[in-house]
Amino acid sequence: IQMNKYLKLIPAIMVMFLLFGCGKKSDIISSDLVQNLTDNVAFTEQLTEISSNNAETRYGLDSKDYIDIMAVIGTAATCDEIVIVKTDDTDNVMELLNQYLENKQEEYDKYRPDEASKLSNPIIEVHNNTITMIISGDSQTAIDAYNEYLRK
Repeated sequence: IQMNKYLKLIPAIMVMFLLFGCGKKSDIISSDLVQNLTDNVAFTEQLTEISSNNAETRYGLDSKDYIDIMAVIGTAATCDEIVIVKTDDTDNVMELLNQYLENKQEEYDKYRPDEASKLSNPIIEVHNNTITMIISGDSQTAIDAYNEYLRK
């Protein structure tokens, strides 16, 4: 009779494992994701982290738009960059990032058409309250590396 009590708990425990024990990361650690991406994705040049103030200016954000931000960029000669934004307002931040991409596309169409093609296929993913944007010449490898990071 005592065993029946425990047997009844098995389905509930299995559901908990399915919901919480498997699948994707619950939270993205920006520095870990950037490291994973720069290790696994070919960027034209080494990317350098910029300050949150510079990131705000670059992406048209205000400090109230995000909880945390990390951006690594190449020089002006390339479009390569990664930005990770933790936010409570994903819609607003997505709109600002899309506007940034449109402006950058216009600029690079004139300035560096060979680089501008990277902007036609950026990776923009939302996981929980975190938006990740990746611009590289190899979008497929970038999305594969991003998804692999989430599975770890």
